[in-house]
Amino acid sequence: MSRDLGRIAFVAVALVLWFGAVHFGGPASDADAELLDALHAEPSPRLAAAARVVTELGGWIALTVTAASAAIRLWSRRRHDAIFLCIAVLGARIAVEAQKHVFARERPDIAHLVDVSSAAFPSGHAANSLVTFLLLALLLSGARPAVGLALVLAGLVGLSRVTLGVHWPSDVIGGWAFGLAWVLAALLVRDRLRLRAAAPLASPPRKG
Repeated sequence: MSRDLGRIAFVAVALVLWFGAVHFGGPASDADAELLDALHAEPSPRLAAAARVVTELGGWIALTVTAASAAIRLWSRRRHDAIFLCIAVLGARIAVEAQKHVFARERPDIAHLVDVSSAAFPSGHAANSLVTFLLLALLLSGARPAVGLALVLAGLVGLSRVTLGVHWPSDVIGGWAFGLAWVLAALLVRDRLRLRAAAPLASPPRKG
C-alpha cells in the first residue's frame, strides 16, 4: 500500500511538471529562449557530434529493437511481463504522438542539426527513451543501479535534443515528466489487475 502511495505521489509531481511545461514553455517562454541561446552561443562541433550519437539511443529503431529483445527474453518465463512491456511501450509512443498533434508546438527557430518533421511538444526521444529504459530496468533487474542507469541514459537522450537545436528545454522536461508518469501509472494498473486476478484463487471455497 505504501509503495502504491509513493507511486501516486510521483505521478502527481510528474503531471505538475508536465502541465507547467505545456503552459509555460515553448516559443513564448523567455526561460526556454535564454537557455537555448546560452547553449548555442558558442557552437561546439565535438559536442554536436556526440549529441548526434547519443540521440540515436532514443530513436524509434533503437528503442523498438531494445524493447523487442527484452520482450523475447521475458516471454519464456514471464509472459505477462513481456506483454505488459510491449503494451506500455507502444501505448506511450501513441500517447506522445497524440500530444504532438494536440499541442502542435513549433520547433525552435535556430539551426536544426538533425532532421525533424513532427511538432515539438513533448520530446518523443525524451519520453520514449525514459519509458523504455526504465521499464527494462525494473522488469529485467529492479536493482537501483539499473534504474539509475536507465534514468541517466534517458537524461542524456533528452539533453541531446536541446543540444541539437530541435527542442525547447520545456519539450524535454515535458517528455521526461510524461514518461515517468506513464511508467508509474502503468505499474499501478498492472499490480491492481494482478491482485484482482489472484483474489479468487486466494479465497477459500464456501461450504453450502
